Amino acid sequence: MSAAADRDAAAARWLRRHLHAVREWSWLAIVAGVTASLSYAAFAYLVAQAAQAWIAGNDIAASTPWLALAAVLARGACHATRDWAGARAAIVVRANARAEVLDALERLGPLRARLGDDGALATLAIEQVDALDGYVARYAPQRIVAVVVPLAIVALVLPHSWLAALLLTLTAPLIPLFMTLVGYGAAAASREQADALARLGGRFLDLVRGLPTLRLLAAADVGVQRLADGANEYRSRMLRVLRLAFLSSSVLEFFASAAIAMVALYLGLALLGRFDTGHYGAIDLRSALFILLLAPEFYAPLRQLGADYHARADAVAAADAIGAALAAAPPRPQGAATATPRDDAPAIEFDNVTLRHADGRVALDGVSFRITRGERVALRGASGAGKSSVLALLAGFARPTSGTVRIDGVDLAQLDRAAWWRRLGWLDQRPEWFRRSIRENVLLGADVDASRFETAIERAGLAEVIAALPRGADGVIGEADGSLSGGQLQRVALARALVRDADVWLLDEPTAHLDAETAETLVATLGACSSPRPQRRLRRRPLTQPSPPSELGGEGLSDATPKPSTPSPPTTLGEKAGMRGRRAGSRRVSVLAAEGPYDATQKPSTPSPPTALGEKAGMRGQRARSRRVSVLASEGPYDATPKPSTPSPPTASGEKAGMRGQRARSRRVSVFASEGPYDATQKPSTPSPPTALGEKAGMRGRRTGSRRVSVFAASKIIRVHRKQVAARQANQPPASAEMTTHGITVLLATHAETPAWIDRELVLVQGRLTEPRERHNP
Repeated sequence: MSAAADRDAAAARWLRRHLHAVREWSWLAIVAGVTASLSYAAFAYLVAQAAQAWIAGNDIAASTPWLALAAVLARGACHATRDWAGARAAIVVRANARAEVLDALERLGPLRARLGDDGALATLAIEQVDALDGYVARYAPQRIVAVVVPLAIVALVLPHSWLAALLLTLTAPLIPLFMTLVGYGAAAASREQADALARLGGRFLDLVRGLPTLRLLAAADVGVQRLADGANEYRSRMLRVLRLAFLSSSVLEFFASAAIAMVALYLGLALLGRFDTGHYGAIDLRSALFILLLAPEFYAPLRQLGADYHARADAVAAADAIGAALAAAPPRPQGAATATPRDDAPAIEFDNVTLRHADGRVALDGVSFRITRGERVALRGASGAGKSSVLALLAGFARPTSGTVRIDGVDLAQLDRAAWWRRLGWLDQRPEWFRRSIRENVLLGADVDASRFETAIERAGLAEVIAALPRGADGVIGEADGSLSGGQLQRVALARALVRDADVWLLDEPTAHLDAETAETLVATLGACSSPRPQRRLRRRPLTQPSPPSELGGEGLSDATPKPSTPSPPTTLGEKAGMRGRRAGSRRVSVLAAEGPYDATQKPSTPSPPTALGEKAGMRGQRARSRRVSVLASEGPYDATPKPSTPSPPTASGEKAGMRGQRARSRRVSVFASEGPYDATQKPSTPSPPTALGEKAGMRGRRTGSRRVSVFAASKIIRVHRKQVAARQANQPPASAEMTTHGITVLLATHAETPAWIDRELVLVQGRLTEPRERHNP
């Protein structure tokens, strides 16, 4: 059997499979078609009976006209039902076929370019699928009707004349025979027409995409002429198909007319008494007219089948093209894939993997290697060595002919596909983009906040480019307000991987079509963005283990007040002894922790001299009534007061002795710490000495009437603190933060020099893997 016959057989099987899904609608169309022919047979009998009565001078039954009218109406209703059922079946088949094609193209991913350009694929998904309409709606039901109706008519004719029934039976096979002979040429012509239509669609899409460039080069006429040549080619092939279709119809009409003429000649001779063979006794007008009226209806289903035969040719050609796309796509896994990939960079393993294309060519031959977590590996090789095939297997766009691809020890075929794709970042030679805004092209429907989007474009090196555009990230790619170069489009694809926080990057020669400077910049950006980056993780600590004091970024929490070693000396009325905090009426002092402890007061080596009433002795900070004193600190606890080596001397009434903080009336004391609980009061080792009336002894915190002390922590520390509280309530060890590194597994396919940030290099030669080369990067 030839290759063309094999393709036709495969296309026929695919069509039968889709017809089985709409068998209810198909059977309804078949029943309606057969009923329409039987209604016509009833109408023919009523007409023949009325003619016989009229010729004989007898009265026509009063019910005959009404019965004939009912038969005509029933025939019309049956035809409408047949067309409606066929249309419904065609709609379902087209929808299923189009969904199957789109699913195959999705599974192919970038490998769909092997089937043709975007124009050809668009033609496949639209025009080629629509070509199934005539086959499903008309030809498929008509095949059954063309068998049942002639047999029914022969059964009706046989009681009146066995010779007329024999003539009809002998001439009926001639129509399908010549229809098949003519149809072979029509099928080949239809396939050529479909190919020409796909080429025309590709040329039109290429012309539209490259029209701005052609206009700049003053070569738009060249593109238009190429498009006109493609249109003329398609027109000539379409006319050839139509010629064959009309030829087949003419042949069928000729044989049908010849057969009807033979039956009419026989009936005429029998009525004249010149031919007495073939009927039972003398044939009358009613029988002869009935047989003559049924003869066209006998050939009508066969003629309709021949007229729709070109629809079959179109459908077979379309099914052949669709079948090629479906065969190229990797099959779906048998059973449900329940395994889910890890949330961090996985380990990848190829175990004796072999891949063959649909035409039998070997793409990979026994390839085995392993990539550890966060390792960045380069696949080097010439064009056609199998680099893209490795990436396609890893992305799930192809299935190995033999061998296994494992992700963290799990077969890739068993992983949940959607979850695995969410962990992948893909960057090839020509990234896909849509005529939508830059933001939509980066997000691709991902639900992320604005800060994450801004971070992604910043890391991808697009921030300055987007800032220079009139509409920023809302500019439409391909238009004046969103025009991007090839290198910038590659950065858009990189931002897609960054905004999704992909852990595996598959890079298929991303610098192949870029100039040297742009390629070097992009490679450097890829290396910087894929380098291991710090990430805060949570770990558990036992409740019995105390939290050691530490600076910002450690596990402990800062102590906002110091603990003095000796009590403060007695002071006069109105003074506060031993107070190391801050006194506030309705004032507020904010201390922001940034870097290192900040001392708001100087630490004198000798005590301050006595001062007049209202003055502040030993105060080296800032005094403010309507001001706010902000102290930025970073690491370690903030000490608002110094620890003097000697006590402050007595001062006049109203003065404050030993106060090293800030006094405020309309201020609020806020301490922003980073980690650990804030201790608002000091715990003295010895009790404070007695003081005068109105003084507070032993108070190390803050005095508040209508005041309020607020302690704010940074957002991450708040989350840690909440986890500690929840852990204590549940009698579980609290969580604390520790710094880890988060790497990205990178697989770079290239034929150029390997970048310096690559950890290891694998060389492919004609689908075989050579010895790996280790690289030790600082």
